[in-house]
Amino acid sequence: MSNGEVEMDRARWRAGLRGVMAVIALVAATGCVSPCMEIQRAMCLCQGQTQNERSACEDVAAAQERLAPPDAAQLSQCEQLLPGCQALVADGRGCAALQTNDGRVACGVAPAP
Repeated sequence: MSNGEVEMDRARWRAGLRGVMAVIALVAATGCVSPCMEIQRAMCLCQGQTQNERSACEDVAAAQERLAPPDAAQLSQCEQLLPGCQALVADGRGCAALQTNDGRVACGVAPAP
């Protein structure tokens, strides 16, 4: 491989790396989170009485997800559960619905019967 070819390969590699870094920065900036974390956020809305308590709940959930990220099957399950869980928390029953078995099943924190 000539010096020119090596330099061209390095330039391509650097360009690719810049692209990857740009995507990582974009994801970090937009706060992109997994559907499992979105479910946890919905649950955290009901966990605390104050914004600090809710933020602490989300911080713990995020730390747990970083330590043990969900696998593909878990992500798929969360994607399926997310709309129903969010709707349940947002409807008129709100957090009280999460105290029922149906509510816990809808958010994936209890097994389906």
